Amino acid sequence: VALLHYTAMKLAVLSSASEIDWPAIQATAKESERSWIGIRRYIRDANLRVLLAEINSGLREAANRNDAAGVRFAANLQTQSIAVLQDFFERLTQAMARARR
Repeated sequence: VALLHYTAMKLAVLSSASEIDWPAIQATAKESERSWIGIRRYIRDANLRVLLAEINSGLREAANRNDAAGVRFAANLQTQSIAVLQDFFERLTQAMARARR
């Protein structure tokens, strides 16, 4: 989750620069996608999983077409989803701890 947050913030900064470094944005978008792939299998809530997959897909597509506004929008959505994701994992951890008792 921390890596998704980091890459979202980095993408927001990179896409807001006066001269946009598209190779850096594309590399960071790939890094974000790798982070998403690493955690998606743990997300049991189908709605949350679809939402995050769509955000990631939009981010990838915006980066591939050199769309700075689209990258900023997707990065903002990803940043806003971090609290929901953290809450999901906190509840999952609590449920696992209760199940062990």
